[in-house]
Amino acid sequence: MGFSVTSTVEKQDHSGVVRESVTVDRQYPFENHRECILRVLRDQGMEPFDLWVYYYGVGGSLGDFDIEAYLFGLMPLPELEHLLLIEATGEILSDNPQTP
Repeated sequence: MGFSVTSTVEKQDHSGVVRESVTVDRQYPFENHRECILRVLRDQGMEPFDLWVYYYGVGGSLGDFDIEAYLFGLMPLPELEHLLLIEATGEILSDNPQTP
């Protein structure tokens, strides 16, 4: 089981007309999401705290130490928080579509 993120980023002018649209499709063929998320962070040159900022922005409620503990296999996450962490990872990729 892997991890695939497809995101579309649209830039609009002041009247709401889409001027640019970029689709990002990343495949992360790992067995567990922790490894996938850590690879995304490494690929983006980011730290777990940076992921936490995105996670908090999409509605996550755990602290940055909890997210770091999850990423390094020290604790599980509740299902909702896990889904929000995956959403945050997708947001990171959407914000950085030029990175291979």
